[in-house]
Amino acid sequence: MIKRLAAALFLALLAGCASLAPTVPASARPDSDSAYVAGLFNRQGMSFALVLRPVGRTAEYILPMGEDMRWPGDTQRSSVAIKVPPGTYTITEYFAYGTVSKEVITRRPNTIAALQAPFEVRAGAVVHLGEISVESLPVRGPNGYTAAFNMRISPRHTPWPEVRGAFEGAYPHLAAIPATCLSCGR
Repeated sequence: MIKRLAAALFLALLAGCASLAPTVPASARPDSDSAYVAGLFNRQGMSFALVLRPVGRTAEYILPMGEDMRWPGDTQRSSVAIKVPPGTYTITEYFAYGTVSKEVITRRPNTIAALQAPFEVRAGAVVHLGEISVESLPVRGPNGYTAAFNMRISPRHTPWPEVRGAFEGAYPHLAAIPATCLSCGR
């Protein structure tokens, strides 16, 4: 009985935690069988992530929006990439999570027009989402304590050479692979 209760508690805890995809290490070499999705993130407040889903499938790949640090903190121009199987993806949701506990705090459907169109990621290539700023603004309840958080995600139209330069600086061994950007300026 105690083992069942412990197992149920463990599964309940897992259900509320963010299952972040491992970010690509800075020393990574190109993998011709994998595709990459990257972003250049500015983050204020909590930790955030985007949920990528292959079209027609239920799998999810979670892209942290900025370096996934051990303790909460703001990040500026944090270049992050994850490996995904080649295919067509959509960004279905985004969420805020506890930096230390990885507990999902709030989850929202993606309503950001610039990030709603499906995109194809080919093997041995990178699709870059561009530069995105995200912030959490506390909403005070009647008792003066924080009752909720408003999340604001703002894609920027940073020029592609600038975004690509940040990606190449963070991932020098991936600099030579083909790359495109979804929301970059010219």
